[in-house]
Amino acid sequence: MTNTNTNTQQQGNPYSLSKIRSLIPSLNKIELDDLQRDVRQRIVEVAGDIKYELRPGVKVIVNGGRRLKQEKGEVVKVNRTRAEVRINGTIWNVPFTLLSLDDDPTRK
Repeated sequence: MTNTNTNTQQQGNPYSLSKIRSLIPSLNKIELDDLQRDVRQRIVEVAGDIKYELRPGVKVIVNGGRRLKQEKGEVVKVNRTRAEVRINGTIWNVPFTLLSLDDDPTRK
């Protein structure tokens, strides 16, 4: 996974992740709802971009939420909206929004 702070700086974004997080408490409910919608939309855009980088054999990280945290896996097949990923010997259908490329596939 890429470091978000360096990623935003490389793209010329004047706001660091810590600066954005510090501004969140000052937002009202409507602004928070708008922010949530924008973040979800951006996740879908990034997931759409990752689809074209996925091929069988590519190492990925699956962000499974609170219970599963992050699991490493290997892409077996890429479908229209999901990828089949082998995690610990079991194949799972995983939406692209939960996938990111493993920057260091040698790491366990």
